[in-house]
Amino acid sequence: MFDTSFAFPRSLLHPVSGARGRVAVVGAGVAGLVCAYELQRRGLDVVVYVSARLGGDPVRPLAAELLRLARAGLSARVAAGVEPPHVPAYLDPLDDLVETGSTFADRCLRRWHGDLHRDPARYVAAYRV
Repeated sequence: MFDTSFAFPRSLLHPVSGARGRVAVVGAGVAGLVCAYELQRRGLDVVVYVSARLGGDPVRPLAAELLRLARAGLSARVAAGVEPPHVPAYLDPLDDLVETGSTFADRCLRRWHGDLHRDPARYVAAYRV
């Protein structure tokens, strides 16, 4: 069931017979999967991109701008007393993702299989666990 309380093209709420085309959906969260499902139901070929890596340079500026807007929105909510002061810090891990194109976990895993040679002692020494 769609929430149609926001501006949403009503034509997308019903299947289209004979629809053809290819669509990429970035992200496999609830919204991405629902979007992919609905587009596929309408006869489109859908590819869902799942990786946490941000890909090439064209995506990073967009991600940085979206993160800036999210931070500004959360800061406004904090200023309005709607959110506690620590909430904007939830976005901090995303700064690293936008900057490097991969998550800390991805980088740890690459090191685990690379220079750490799957050795727990090296991992502990490298990350001071």
